[in-house]
Amino acid sequence: SIIPGFEWAFDVLLEEGYRYDSSRFPIRRPGYGSPGTPRVPYWMHRNLGRLLEIPMATNSVMGVVLPAAGGGYLRQLPFALLEGGFRKATEDGVPAMFYVHPWETDPGQPRLPVPWVTRVRHYRGLRKTLPRIKELLAAYPFSSVERRFQEWVFQAEGAET
Repeated sequence: SIIPGFEWAFDVLLEEGYRYDSSRFPIRRPGYGSPGTPRVPYWMHRNLGRLLEIPMATNSVMGVVLPAAGGGYLRQLPFALLEGGFRKATEDGVPAMFYVHPWETDPGQPRLPVPWVTRVRHYRGLRKTLPRIKELLAAYPFSSVERRFQEWVFQAEGAET
């Protein structure tokens, strides 16, 4: 997550040749997220060029933007909240970006002696990860970022040359 005040990191991504990114998470959370940024894909204009920002999926519940994207959220939040974010995005014709860390698919991983908050955040819900991913994959069409945005990225590169 690239948070407000650390936008220089987008310039590094552009310097390294990245054309798209999903580092802005439009949620409000201390030390994490970029509240108020668009919840749909958009072009981010920087001095070094432009970067297609594809934010993580969210769901709005009673006016509060909540994560519906993956990782710990996929494992620990009520599935209906996550699925609702995917359903709304599909209805609106907006891609719902989500992520998963490889370790989150292994409920048998070794347990490290860490403080209880870290233990809960890291290990809770590991058995739910794969079944939830399978349920989302069965319910919604998925593609790679490259395939979904190939036309946008191609148009951007053509416009910059």
